[in-house]
Amino acid sequence: MENILGVMGMPRRVYTYLETLGWQDMNMLATVGAFTIGAGVLVYVINFAVSVRRGAPAGNDPWGSFSLEWSTSSPPPPYNYLHMPTVHDGYPMWSWTPDQPVVSGLSAEKREVLVTRVMDAEPDHREETPRPSMAPFLVAVADAIGITVAIFTPWGVPAGFVLAALALVAWFWPQPPHKELLEEQPS
Repeated sequence: MENILGVMGMPRRVYTYLETLGWQDMNMLATVGAFTIGAGVLVYVINFAVSVRRGAPAGNDPWGSFSLEWSTSSPPPPYNYLHMPTVHDGYPMWSWTPDQPVVSGLSAEKREVLVTRVMDAEPDHREETPRPSMAPFLVAVADAIGITVAIFTPWGVPAGFVLAALALVAWFWPQPPHKELLEEQPS
């Protein structure tokens, strides 16, 4: 509403205006909207306070969900699953059986995931995932610097681009294999 009023010529931070300008209805609508938003926030704050004081714990699966993120205890253990579960349909929680096969053979010393075929979800190969890196954080910092500088000068765009490109090169630079892999290979 305020944007429309601005287009109609109403200056900002005005507490009074002439009735002949035709801004009354739009200002009333904006005021009603502000009070409606305030009432919604008040309901949220009251609900939060009551839930913290008298709310019951939700439990492991309060929604009766069908997805695997609700199959562990709440809060989940650091490893999520002792053995990686297998999924054979779109509703793994609802079709879970006690004799469900589990994924085995993945390394515990390095980060590995099992890659399956798209159509039938049959195991295809193991993929080693990257080690922890500061590179994604550096890309975000480079972007923030570029955007912030671009507010004040157009040179922020190329500067941010160069900083982000350097961080991306560091991110995608080939990493040496894990120490465990080098120990397994014969010399």
